[in-house]
Parts: sequence; structure tokens; C-alpha cells
Amino acid sequence: MRKKNYSYMVLVLVILFTGCGQPAGLPAQNQTTPSLDPAYTIPAPLTLEMLKNTEYQAQNGMRLVKMVDGKYEIGSGADYMSVSMLDKVAFGDLNSDSSQDAAIILVENYGGSGAFEYLVPVFNNSGAPLPSSGFFLGDRVVVNSLNIADGRIILDMLVQAPNDPLCCPSQPMTQSYKFYWGPGLIPVKVSSGTPTGGLREIVFDTPREGDEVSNPIQLTGKVSISPFENTLVVRIMDSNNNQIYQGPIMVSSPDMGAPGSFDAMVDISGSPVSPGMIRIEILDISMADGSTLAMDSVELILK
Repeated sequence: MRKKNYSYMVLVLVILFTGCGQPAGLPAQNQTTPSLDPAYTIPAPLTLEMLKNTEYQAQNGMRLVKMVDGKYEIGSGADYMSVSMLDKVAFGDLNSDSSQDAAIILVENYGGSGAFEYLVPVFNNSGAPLPSSGFFLGDRVVVNSLNIADGRIILDMLVQAPNDPLCCPSQPMTQSYKFYWGPGLIPVKVSSGTPTGGLREIVFDTPREGDEVSNPIQLTGKVSISPFENTLVVRIMDSNNNQIYQGPIMVSSPDMGAPGSFDAMVDISGSPVSPGMIRIEILDISMADGSTLAMDSVELILK
């Protein structure tokens, strides 16, 4: 009986450990700088021609489509589908392996007026493009620019304000994304414009990226425009992007809509969290439609 139980436990451990790796097919994320390894050779950079002629996931990963010169089209009538690649392309290192990855925008259309746009990271796999799944940006949003800096994908775009028709987005927004093994692309920074030309932004002061913290966690920072009823939302995510805490924090501001600051203690003793990496997000949520108007985030080590 003991031998049987021991074999069962070994099988369980093997399943658990093999299920915790990065998604199949994606190159491993390096924890050290590969260029310091004399045996490491940086692969050739990706090219625009490669990106326009590779296979991507469409329909939320339900279909693989092989692009030819940046386009794919199939079917007619109710079965019509097209996927096209926008001319906004960025190159840069997304997974700290010193090789040049890329980010592109794919647009899906099914015969109607909708143009469903996805931000897609493309990894450099020994000199060949290896796309991951895309992040849905919206229907008929306008991407003004796309860049990669410090391992993040940064979008300058126009999105629909609460009273905008889908055809005509007017609200300026900047979004930054980071790729995590497992969850994929995650928004880590958002700022937006106002109808009067102002900028709605949140900035963390403390803790800082990579700090070690213990419960309760003190959060301090600033807002360029105080939120509705001076209330922000704090979310805490574990290393698998599972939400382990959500609650309000108050902003101190001299007047409605004026700049302000926050200084709050967040107690997560009742949350299902273990020591290790966590990500804390501070968000300004629109009361009109529930969208994110501004957000800042920080990765920490919970002791």
C-alpha cells in the first residue's frame, strides 16, 4: 500500500511541475542577461517581411491564419472572414533575451462595419517569428503609434469616449503592456486625455518596482486629476494574474478635478496569497461605462 501511495504522489508532483511552465512553443523568459553567456548567440532580427508572412491566432485563438503580404481572407456572406496587419509595427526586446522581438496590430473583419483590433507580441525564436495570442484593443479604435521600450509595448491611440459612436473614437489614451508567461499581455499603465485637453494619470510613489513588502502594505502616489468622489480602486494580483484583493482608496484633493495624492494602508491578511511576486494596480474607473481612465501598477515581492 505504501508503494502505491508513493507512486501516486510522484505522479501528482510531475503533473503540477510540468503544468507551471510557459505556454507551449514560446521561448523561455530569461532571468539573467543571455549576452553574458559566451555560448549565447543573439539571433538575427525579425523583419517586416517575416511578420507579414507568418501564421497568427485569430478568433480569440480558435483559428490559425497564414498571412500573405499582411493579409488573409476566406469565405463569403455569413462565412466571410478577413485578417489584416496594420502598418504600425514596433521592434524591441520583450523577454530580456537581448534579441529583437516585435509587436503588431491585427484587424479582424467578418463582413460588417466592425474592425476588431488585437495587439500581438511576436517573439524572436532563433531568428524566426513566433507570435503569441493577441490582446483585444476594441472595435475601430485608432492606433496612432506603437513602440517597445524597457520590455513594454506602448500604444498611443484614440478610443471611444462614452458618447462616441463606434466609427469615431475621440478620446486620447496611452496604454502600456507587459508580457507574462501564462496570462500573456497585461496592461500595466494607462493614461487618458480629457475633453478640455488635460491628462488623467496616476503615478505610484511607494512602494517602488521590485521592493519587498509585508502586510499591511502602504501605498502612496499622485493623481493629475482627482477621480469621481475622490475614490480610486486598488487591485492586487498574484503571479498567475489571479485577483487576490480589491478595494477602494481615497484621494486627498483641494477641489473636485484638481490634482491630488493618496496614502493608504491595504490589509490583505484575509486574502488567499502566498509569499512571492505580486502586482498592485491603482485604477481610476469611469462611472459612465466602467472603462479604465488611468492606471499605474508595480511588481513587488511579498514576504
